[in-house]
Amino acid sequence: MEFTPEQRAEIERKLTLKECPICHYQGKFNVSNQPYHLLSIGQDGSARTAMPLLVARCPKCFFTALFNLCDMGVL
Repeated sequence: MEFTPEQRAEIERKLTLKECPICHYQGKFNVSNQPYHLLSIGQDGSARTAMPLLVARCPKCFFTALFNLCDMGVL
């Protein structure tokens, strides 16, 4: 599921990446068009919970940052 226009606007409003912490690139990061999910795995190997994330990647050095969409108020 891709982000709605309203969700994209909220992401752009709240995501304030000014500089890459690795290469110090100062420009626009590549941001995912859909949520990704980080899974916690139980001892039996089954998925327990999923955390919806926004993925932002530096176009110069490919540093990747993950942002919790629930905490951002997007989902």
